[in-house]
Amino acid sequence: MNTVVLSVIFLGSVSLILGVCIVLTSKLFKTYENPLIQTVTKLLPGANCGGCGRAGCAAFAKELVETRSTSMSCPVGGQALREQLGSILGIKLQAVTASVARVLCQGNFNKSRMSGEYEGIRDCVAVKQAMHGSKLCPYSCIGYGTCKNTCKYGAISISNGVAIVDENKCVGCGECIKNCPMGCLVLLPKDQKTFVACRSQDKGAITRKLCQTGCIGCGKCSKVCEQGAITVTNFVSKIDYSKCISCGKCVEACPTHCIVNTNLDNKNK
Repeated sequence: MNTVVLSVIFLGSVSLILGVCIVLTSKLFKTYENPLIQTVTKLLPGANCGGCGRAGCAAFAKELVETRSTSMSCPVGGQALREQLGSILGIKLQAVTASVARVLCQGNFNKSRMSGEYEGIRDCVAVKQAMHGSKLCPYSCIGYGTCKNTCKYGAISISNGVAIVDENKCVGCGECIKNCPMGCLVLLPKDQKTFVACRSQDKGAITRKLCQTGCIGCGKCSKVCEQGAITVTNFVSKIDYSKCISCGKCVEACPTHCIVNTNLDNKNK
């Protein structure tokens, strides 16, 4: 009987000591979190897209509250969110240039030279690992919709083997760019409506054989550009957006129509 009692007393004492240690440890190492972090997190879109350069909305909120950096921005939230956050934190967040994803390819199934039929998994990453897909151009959009499936805002569709971005829905988060295995998507300033929808670095003669709408590096666009905004590098035209005024002269001069101006395209629809 004495043994049982002693055992109970011993175990009870050990339990009591451990309980006290746990309480003291929890108080000693308690981490304080600024309640503003939770407030800011709730205001954010919750997309966790990484467009801000952080791991997600919670990480963005924590850094913003702790640093009060005026240069931080959420590309999804826009001006309204920026004003809300600035008001809560007592700072004036800098305005940022809105960006939109652009597809550097127009080589659909009708305009591209085809290599054959692909019958595997309908995913660009899977196709890239097996082959390039149905098009011979090694720089073209594969067109099986990995970017579309990645986009949380329904801004991307696939039309005849090429990705199409709806700039009215695109928030410029950059998630599609990270997931495109071909590098066919880039973020460009939303107010810049002119861009080269091709990234081929093959010589003009080769590009012309593979795609009707590829850049052949002829230089006609750079010759008509009065702003000196266009150069040809590695057989493909490049636009300097610090000089470009989106006048559309390069669009008219391009013999393969690989230079796009979305304003002109919308007017012609």
